[in-house]
Amino acid sequence: MLRDLLALVYPDICRACDDLLMSGERILCTRCLYHLPRTGFHLEDDNPVMRHFAGRTEIRSASSLYF
Repeated sequence: MLRDLLALVYPDICRACDDLLMSGERILCTRCLYHLPRTGFHLEDDNPVMRHFAGRTEIRSASSLYF
């Protein structure tokens, strides 16, 4: 109940678009999460994330879902 009262004075807003966040949303709203640009790196054996860590540490695989 206290959280709901605080939300009236200090509403949770999306850090990307400044819209109000709905119940269950945190930091970004569902619309902004949906529109995040995906990399497709998980489909590539030699992707930019793998090249970034190559020689720095021993890894088997690395990828990034979003830019």
